[in-house]
Amino acid sequence: MKRKPDKLPIPMILLKDFEQSYPGCWRWVEHVRDGKGKNLPDWDDLVYIPLTGTNEILRSKYNSMDTNVSCLYAALASWRQYKEIYSFSPELVETLFAQADEDIVIPNDILRCMPYQCIFITTEPGSGFFVFWEQDMKTMEFELRFCVIDDQNKGNGEPHFDILNFWLHLFPGATIGDGIRRGAEIIKGNVKLKHMEYAVPLNSDEVYDFLTPIVSKLIQLVLYICADNAEVEESPKTKPYTRKPAPGTPPKDVFREIRTWDVGVKFASKVKKAREASHDAATPAEYSAGTGSPKRPHTRRGHWHHYWTGSDRDNTKKLILKWTAPIFVGGDHEDTIITTINEL
Repeated sequence: MKRKPDKLPIPMILLKDFEQSYPGCWRWVEHVRDGKGKNLPDWDDLVYIPLTGTNEILRSKYNSMDTNVSCLYAALASWRQYKEIYSFSPELVETLFAQADEDIVIPNDILRCMPYQCIFITTEPGSGFFVFWEQDMKTMEFELRFCVIDDQNKGNGEPHFDILNFWLHLFPGATIGDGIRRGAEIIKGNVKLKHMEYAVPLNSDEVYDFLTPIVSKLIQLVLYICADNAEVEESPKTKPYTRKPAPGTPPKDVFREIRTWDVGVKFASKVKKAREASHDAATPAEYSAGTGSPKRPHTRRGHWHHYWTGSDRDNTKKLILKWTAPIFVGGDHEDTIITTINEL
C-alpha cells in the first residue's frame, strides 16, 4: 500500500481546527438534527443542517455571531459525513471560468444531480470551496451555498485561511442565471460586508457587480460535476488507502475517510498539446500579406447543452446536462476538438 501524504488537504485542516476552536460542535449539530420534524421544522434531506441551526448553536453555546463561521460550520458538518474532494486541473478551471460571462439558462433542477450534500472543490494549490445545500427556514426556499477558502500562504508554512461566503437562490421555474441574480440582489440589500477584505460599498451596484462574476465562475465547476459527460476519476494517489465508515456509523474524521476525485486530467493533457501546436504554428508565414493580420491558432469556447428525457406521466422525466468542449481552430489542426470527454 502506498504511503499516504503527510500534508492534510484544506477541508481536513479546517475540520480539525474547528473541532479545537468549538469543542463538542458536532454533538450539537446532531442534537439539532434530532429535532428535525419534531420540535423543529422538517427541512429537506438535501440539507444536512440549515444555517438557522448553526447560527443558534454558535450564539447560544459559543457566544459567536460571525456569519462566516456559521457558514463554515454548516459546510464542515455536512462535508465530514462523506469527505469527498474534487480536484480540478488548472486547464479545466481556466476553460470553465472563461464561460462565466454568459447567462446560464440551464434550469436549476440540474443541481439536484450533485453527488453529495456537500463537496469540496479544489481550484488551485491552497484554494478551493465547499458547495452545499441550504434551506431558508422562513420561506423554505433552497439556496446553493459557496464557502470559499483561500490560504494566503499558498502552502508555504502554517496555513492562514481567508473565508468568504456566497450563494445563489433556487426557486421553481428559475434558471441558474436567475438564481445568481436574485442571490446577488439580496446580498446587495441585506448583507453587511464587514468580513470581506474588499472595498465594496454597501447597497450599491458595485456590490452586485463584485459578487455576480464570482458566483458565475464557481457554479461552472459545480455544473461540470453535474454533467453527464464529465471526466471524473478517483485519484490513484488516494484510492489505495481510502476506507469509508460502515453504513450507519458516525465518521471518525480520520484521513482514510477522504476520497479524492481527479477532474479533467485528460482534458489538461489535450489542452497542453493544443497549446504546443499553437505555438509551433504561429510563424511569420501565417500572417496575411499586406494586412499584418495574424492567423494564429486559437480555441472556440466551450458551452453547456441541456435537454429533458423521459415523461412526467411515468415519473421518468430527467434533465440531462452535457458540456461541449472547446474547439481548436487554425493552423494544421483546423476544427479539432481539444478534449475527449468520457461517458460515465
